[in-house]
Order: sequence, then structure tokens, then C-alpha cells
Amino acid sequence: MGEEKKREMMGKNWNEEEEEELDFQERMERFRFRIQGEHMMIHAVIIILLLCVAAAEISSGKDSGVASAGMIVGIAWMVISHIIDYLCSRKYYKYNHKLLQFNKINIMAGVVFFSACMDFRPLPLLCGFSAFILYSFEFVECIDFTTPEERDKAMIVSVTCFSAAYIILSLVGRHFGLLKLVLLIGIPCFTIYIFLKELYHYVDKYVTYITQLNQDNTVLMQQSDQIHEHSRKVKEAVDLLGVQKIELSKANEIIKLRNQEMRLHNEILSLITIERDMSKVSKNVLDMLIERRYVEAAGIFVDAGMYGNDAPMVQFCGLSDKDNETMIGNAGDILQEIHHLDKEYETIIGTFPPLYECLAKAELKSMMRLQILTDGGMCGALLLVSKKEHIFDNELCDFYVTIAKQLGIAVKNANLYATMENLATRDGLTGIYNRRHFTKLFNDYVTAAMDTKGTIAVALFDIDKFKNVNDTYGHTFGDRVIVAIAQTADKVVREHGGILGRYGGEEFVFAFLNYDVDKVLPLVQEIHENIKAQELIHNGTVVKINVSIGVTDYPVCCSNPADLLNHADWAMYYSKQHGRGRITIDGEEIRQAMMD
Repeated sequence: MGEEKKREMMGKNWNEEEEEELDFQERMERFRFRIQGEHMMIHAVIIILLLCVAAAEISSGKDSGVASAGMIVGIAWMVISHIIDYLCSRKYYKYNHKLLQFNKINIMAGVVFFSACMDFRPLPLLCGFSAFILYSFEFVECIDFTTPEERDKAMIVSVTCFSAAYIILSLVGRHFGLLKLVLLIGIPCFTIYIFLKELYHYVDKYVTYITQLNQDNTVLMQQSDQIHEHSRKVKEAVDLLGVQKIELSKANEIIKLRNQEMRLHNEILSLITIERDMSKVSKNVLDMLIERRYVEAAGIFVDAGMYGNDAPMVQFCGLSDKDNETMIGNAGDILQEIHHLDKEYETIIGTFPPLYECLAKAELKSMMRLQILTDGGMCGALLLVSKKEHIFDNELCDFYVTIAKQLGIAVKNANLYATMENLATRDGLTGIYNRRHFTKLFNDYVTAAMDTKGTIAVALFDIDKFKNVNDTYGHTFGDRVIVAIAQTADKVVREHGGILGRYGGEEFVFAFLNYDVDKVLPLVQEIHENIKAQELIHNGTVVKINVSIGVTDYPVCCSNPADLLNHADWAMYYSKQHGRGRITIDGEEIRQAMMD
């Protein structure tokens, strides 16, 4: 508690409600300060009154010099004791209550000494007795009690005993040489006691100071240990944060990689949703994988007949042109190897099989072979090659397996699209173009020929006596005849880049862009000979088939390309009317004969 707080406590009236909230020792402390403040005025009045009495007695000359000197010593004794009491009262109670008790006894001894020198004068004795009672009361207040009952009991006993002692000493002190006794014995004892008390006080204060230093040192050591522990925890937290930072960085890299993979998957899905051409899908997927540095080289191989393709679809890129061509040339063997895998994929690191020798020459170190699967099983293969040895680990394997599955979806979509396109553009019986789609393609020929001033050759043929075939052998055999003729003609027309369509029930038409009559006539003759050479068996009977053909071209035979089909039809009917099984070339004579 600071000096300002103590002064505030000494001069403040504490009400009962505030005191009830404090413990007994704190209330005693406050009570002592309050009593000290209230008694200051009374102390001053008593000292002044005693000084006046002493001055009056000394000035009257009735007392001897010794008595006067005794009164002066008594007054000085009480004044000095009051000063000490005032100074001690400024200090905290629990550290000096014993010194205060001794000083109160010292003051009371001074009062007794002074009263013994008054020789039974009523006024000084009354003043001394009042001061003695007051100091007795203050003495009791300086005792460290634990309960109010102990304090009140001590108050009664102490005041009674001290009052009796005062009266006895005051009455008999002069006759028994009290003054001399006190002067010879009391003062030295008092001095020695004061010295010892002060020495004890300062020793106790020193011990308290050392104890406090030890406590402070202990607290500092505890705080140091706490700081050390806190530093250790902070270091562990920093280390943990460092580890978490590294893990977070790795997680961010994984998330970044997963986002890139997801974007590529989405782009491939978008591509296979929009694009129906499987070759374009494959090319774009390979470009994505190589451009984004997933792999250095890659290839896609799809078996023939998987989506209406007559030949295998093969693409490989990332190597030199020569090596790419080598890998494409090995596509059949590669497909055969991958087809016999007992799992969806296989990774090869370091040494490649002889089939992939060109990859080793390109300093590629790892390879992954994946099956492209559809509902019907394996339809192709995806081949990925990299310069990194461990790029095809378990995490990236899932990524590439997903791409292979997406390519399987692309093949399935292309197959569905090809099937739907065939249904829309092909004749259901023969597989060649139906009349509607042939007409569309033929119109494209006409537009191209007119734009480039090119030529178009057209041939239309009809099966001779086909009604007799149906009537004799049945419609099922008639369908066999139609299919055989369509396949024979389609083979030749497709090899030379033309278009073939079913024009009617047993009528067929084919056309060639940038062909004239002279150029197309050998092909027509080849088709005619192949048809005549066919021998169809029905119940052991060989059936021969023949056709009548009409040929025309633009712009020599027909000046208007829109009339080409009509001109070919006229030439074909001319063949039928003039013996069947023959080829007729359009001309003015033919048109005139048909008109007649």
C-alpha cells in the first residue's frame, strides 16, 4: 500500500457497509489510522496543556531545580515519543505494530514520569491521567488481534491495569524515589530497548527484503522457465508451420495438377461431344497431351470396323516424321500386343521391346500402353511415351486411364453417329447410298463442276429381267442378286473415288467428278464384265445375271448438268430396247431414237 493510499485511509470516514466487505485485519488497520487521526488533536491539546502546567510550575519557583528538570525531561520525553509515534503511524501496520506498542508504553512511562514530578497537583494529574487512558486505548489498538472480542477484552483489562498502575506510581512515585529510579534504570533500559528494537526492525526489514528478493528471483526463474517453455512451443509451432507450409505447397501443386487434369478431361469431353470425326478427335487429344507437356510422344490406334471405318485409324505424333511413320506402320502389331494384355494398361521403364526401337533412339525412357475399351471389348490402344522415368506413377495412371476411357466413349459415339448416318444415307439392303443422299452428293458434284469448269461422268444400269428372277427364284434370292451387283459395282467405284447409289428397285447409278465418257468407259466395262462373271447358286442351279447400262457426261454429251440423270436413263433404256446386257453411250442419235 503506497503512502498516498495510507494518508487517504487515515483521513477518510469508513462507513459500516464498506468495512463489512473487508476482513478483520484490514478493518483493524483502517480503524487504527482513523483513531490516530482523531487523536492527533487531543494529543496536541494534552501536550500544550502539560507544557503550560510545567511552565507555570517552573516559573512559580515553588519546586526545586530537580523537580523542574524532571518536568522538563517528562515534557521532552512525551514530545519526542509523540513525534516517534507519529512517524511510526505513517508506516504500514503489520510491519511495526510491536514498535508502536512499545512507543505507546514509552509515552505512558513519560506521562507517569511527568505526573510523579507534579507532587499531587490536581490539574497536571488529571491531564496526565487523561493522556494515560488515551495512550492505553491506543496501545490496545496496536495489538494484532484476530477477532473483535479479543480486542474488546484486552481493552478493558489493559485500560484498568494501566490506570491502576498510573495512580499508584503517581501517588507513591515521589516518595520512593521514582524519579531517580527511572533516570538511573529506565532511561538506559529504554535506550537499549529502542536500539534493539530498531536493530530488530532493520534486520527484519533486511530479511524481508532478502526473502522478497528470493521470491522475486523464484518468480523470475518460473517466468524464465515459462518463457523457455513458451519459446520451445513457439519453435515447435514454427517448425510445424514450416512442415504444414511444405505440405500445403505440395497440396497446392496436387490441386493445381488436378485442376489441369480436370480441364483437359473437360476439353476432351467437350470435343467428343461436338466432333464426330474420330480422326479429328484423336489428333486434338494427342496435341493436347504433347502441347501441355504431359508426354513427349503419343499415339492412338483404333481397329477397323469400330465406327464404320474400313481400315484401322492410326495417328502418332511427337517424334520425327520418319519415326512417326515407323510407329504408324507398326500399328497392327502394337494393337495385337496390347490386345493380349491381361489388364487395362502396362508401364515400361528403361528397355523397350524391339517393336518400339525408334522410341529408344529418341532417348525416351518410359512408356505406357493402355487399352481403349467399348461395350464390345477392346477397340483400340493409347500409347504414351516420356523422357521422364517415373512420370507414369499410380497418381498419373488414373489420369491416363480416364483419357483412354474418354477415347472409348469417342469411339462409341463415332460408331453411333456412323450407324445413324448409315441409316440416314445408306440403303438398308445393299449398304450403298440411297437415292436421297446420292442426289445430295451428285448436286455437290454439279456445283463443283460448274465452279471449276470441270466434267462429270454418269452411268445408270438396271438388272435385266429382274422380275423373272423374283418370280422364278423368289424375292429372297432377288435380294441376293441386288446385293451382289451393288457390292461388285461399289468396289470399283470406291477404288476410283466415285459415288454409287441405289436409284430404284433394281436400278443403280454412279458418278465421277472430273471424268468424261472416254475416261469412265473402262470402269463401266469392268463393272459390266464383273457382274456378268458372277454365278449365283440357287438350290444347286447356277443363275447368271446381266445388266443394261447407259453412260453420259457433262459438258460433251449433255450441256446442262441438271439433265445428266435423264440422259443416262435414256441411254440405259436404249440398251434395254436393243437387246439388253449392253452399254450405250449418250448421244444425239440416242436421244432422237428415244423421242421417236
